Amino acid sequence: MWIILYIINIIFAMLAAIPLSNFLQEKLRRSLAPKRMLPDFDYTIYQDFMNEYGDVVSAFLGQSRLIFCFYFFLSIFLVGGILAILKNHRDKFSFQAFWSGCTVYFWRMLRLTFYFLIIHGIILGAFSALVYFGKFHQGLDGAESEVEMINAVKYILPVYLIFASFFFLIQDYAKIHVVQKSPNWLFFSFWRSFAIVFKNFRKTYPLYLLNMSTFAVIFVAFWYFRFSNNMESGGAIALTFAVGQAFVFGRIGTKLINLGSATLMYQSIMKDELEKEAINLVDDLESTPPESGALIIDLPDRKEEE
Repeated sequence: MWIILYIINIIFAMLAAIPLSNFLQEKLRRSLAPKRMLPDFDYTIYQDFMNEYGDVVSAFLGQSRLIFCFYFFLSIFLVGGILAILKNHRDKFSFQAFWSGCTVYFWRMLRLTFYFLIIHGIILGAFSALVYFGKFHQGLDGAESEVEMINAVKYILPVYLIFASFFFLIQDYAKIHVVQKSPNWLFFSFWRSFAIVFKNFRKTYPLYLLNMSTFAVIFVAFWYFRFSNNMESGGAIALTFAVGQAFVFGRIGTKLINLGSATLMYQSIMKDELEKEAINLVDDLESTPPESGALIIDLPDRKEEE
C-alpha cells in the first residue's frame, strides 16, 4: 500500500507538473530570472521578475490552486482505502478491498473533513483574535512595537499548536471510528472519538506526538539539505530531486505509521472497554439475588472465566 500511494502521488505530480512546465517555458523562455534565482533567492531579481511577469505568475497560481483542490479531494478519497486495509491489518493486502474502501467511505470522509475544517477555522480565528487584541484589547495600534507583536505570537503560538494538534488527533480517531463501526450519524463519530481521546489522553496524545516528531525530523532534514545544497549543476539538481522523492516516500510512510498506530490503539481501547463491560455485567448478575420463579443462570467460576 505504501508503494501504491507513492506511485499515485508520482502520477498526479506528473499530470500536474507537465502542463505547468510547458506553460512556464512558453511564457518565460526569454527570461533568465528563474535560472538566476535557482542557486539562491535574490529579492531584487524576484522584484524585477514580478514586475515583468506578474500576470504569468497570477495565472500560474490560479492553475496551482485548481491542482491543489484536486489533490485535496484525492487525499480524502485515499484515506478510506488506507483505513479499510488497516482495519484488518493481519490480512493480506487486497487491491479490491483498498479501492472498495476508497469509494465506500469517500462521502463520509469528505463531510467529516469539512466539519473539522470549520472547527479548526474557529480555533484559528479565536487565537488570531488573541494576537490582534493582544495588549488589553487595544488592537494593533496599542502595540508599542513589532517586537511586542512578535512576542505575543511567540507565547500564543505554542498554545494554539497544542489545541490544534489535539483536534487533529480527534479527527484521526473520528475517521478510524467511521471505518471500524460505520455509524449512521457522523456527529456521533465526533463525540465518540472525543471521548476516546479524552479518556485515554495519556496513551493517544504521546503516540500522536511521537508520530508527528518523526515527520518533523524528516522534514527538517530535507529542508536543511535543500537550502544547503547549491543547485548550479545538473548533478546537484538531480540529487535534490532524488532526495525530494525520498522525502515524499517518507512523508507517506509517516502518514501510514500514524494512522496504523492510531488504529491499533483504537482497537485496543475498544477491546478493553468490552472486557470491562463484560466483567461489570457478570458482577451485576452475581450480586443480584434470584427472585421467586426467576431463571437462575449458572455462572462459571470467576478464576476459571479469567
